[in-house]
Parts: sequence; structure tokens; C-alpha cells
Amino acid sequence: MDRHAEAVALASQVLPGSPHSVEALVARAKAHRAAGRLPEALQDLALAHDLTPTNREVQKALQRAREDLSMAGTRGQLLKLTAATFPSNESIAYIDNASSV
Repeated sequence: MDRHAEAVALASQVLPGSPHSVEALVARAKAHRAAGRLPEALQDLALAHDLTPTNREVQKALQRAREDLSMAGTRGQLLKLTAATFPSNESIAYIDNASSV
């Protein structure tokens, strides 16, 4: 088990007994974010924010997670656009074959 998965598991063990533990939610969110699971991180941070709406650290972390998720969505859209624009690399092989003639 990698360390991010272990951190998620440990924080998740705390939450059934203390579902309002902001510390556990934030710890799990950080582990999710570090592992690239941005939607899960955002969900935990949103819940932590609901529990402590005036906590500035949670507010900042939630805003960063929203920005990260937005950027990830933008990158995904760009990758799809690039794949649609350049569907194969057959033309590269053609250029390579033509240059050796």
C-alpha cells in the first residue's frame, strides 16, 4: 500500500467514530489530492467547510482544490481536442519513409 492510500485509510478509520472530525477530513483530502484524486479531495474539503465555514485554512484548501479540479478538466479537454485533431501518427511514418528515399 502506498503512503497516500495508507493516509486515506487511516483518516477513513477515524471518521465512522468521529464523522465531524475536520482534521480527519482535511488529512484525507490532502492524501487524495496528493494521489491525484481531486474529486474525492474536493468532497472531503467541502464537508470540512460545511462543518467549519469560518476556518480560513479549510477555505483556502477548498479554493485550491476547486482550482486544481478546474485546471484538470481544462487539461482533459485539451487532450481530447489534440487527439481529435491529430488522430494518428501515420503521417510521421510517411515523412520518415520519404526522407530516406
